[in-house]
Amino acid sequence: MTRPSLGPPTGLPRFLRIVSLLILNAAFLGAGIATIAYFLVDPVPVDRPAPLNPGTNAIWIQHQWFAGEKDEKAAQSLAENLQRLGFRYLYAHVGPLNEHGGIPPYDPDQARRFLAGVRRSASGTKILAWLGGKNKAWGGKIDLADPRIRAAVQERCQELLALGFDGVHLNIEPVADGDADFLGFLDTTREAVGDHILSVAVMKHREWTFPHSWHQKWFWGSEYHRKVAARADQVVVMAYDTAIPLAKVYSWFIREQTVRMTQVAAESGNPNARVLIGLPTYDYHRLTHDPSAENLQNGLPGVLAALQDRRTRRDFFEGIAIYAHWVTSNDEWQEYRRRWPPP
Repeated sequence: MTRPSLGPPTGLPRFLRIVSLLILNAAFLGAGIATIAYFLVDPVPVDRPAPLNPGTNAIWIQHQWFAGEKDEKAAQSLAENLQRLGFRYLYAHVGPLNEHGGIPPYDPDQARRFLAGVRRSASGTKILAWLGGKNKAWGGKIDLADPRIRAAVQERCQELLALGFDGVHLNIEPVADGDADFLGFLDTTREAVGDHILSVAVMKHREWTFPHSWHQKWFWGSEYHRKVAARADQVVVMAYDTAIPLAKVYSWFIREQTVRMTQVAAESGNPNARVLIGLPTYDYHRLTHDPSAENLQNGLPGVLAALQDRRTRRDFFEGIAIYAHWVTSNDEWQEYRRRWPPP
């Protein structure tokens, strides 16, 4: 009785067996070298002196500050603390836009008290009305192409600016690379905002090009980023939810995002465009976010390395933006102070 062979087919030519063994050994060797390099090689080398925290950082704050659950004294304390930490811009959540371009009801007097409290204790702080929502093109409620929606958003912006906000921060998601409707939406919003600040949360930058696929709603190419930057005063890169599970890889990713986005802003033709790099402090796990890699501890070294990289257009860099105030722990604030000391 013939026993089944447990090894490679004996008929396989000797040359192919040798090639197979060489490929297998090369794969193991490559994996070993990559592992050693990961632990020994610095992925964020620098070539000029370390920069200082510019004191022009931003942070997203939750709806209760605007909607009346916090009193004026609390607003003053919030603003004082954040100013000491080097934050100039507060993105105050005003509410998600609905399918008509409206926002949830609010008390205008309370909103004015909140704004007055911040300015009383932290002069120079800029408070932007954070308007978010989900794009109808991806199953949401906001039809960016609808002129009625655009007109309603214009009215909301003018109303909020009349209350005393310094500008508007738009966070519409997702928006695919090349979406002309979003550019039109930005144009009409720019008209409403006028000389006030228009800040836009933008997708991550990519250098590669592929046919249309899922990645286009998470990554934009340089051309589209330039078009958005041409219309905005701030482009705030949502440099999180990358699905990167390794700390050093995330640091490298942040460095490259900072380098390239400052270049894109400089290339936009808008001398007022400034870049902020959004870093996460939330700690829940999901497919696109591993908090052991995506965090301030790993993100800030990437920003610092970029600012020490001669490719970076420092004159177009504004600061970092923390997402978000309500999930930032004391340990994370200590990490912030250590790696990005306030001015």
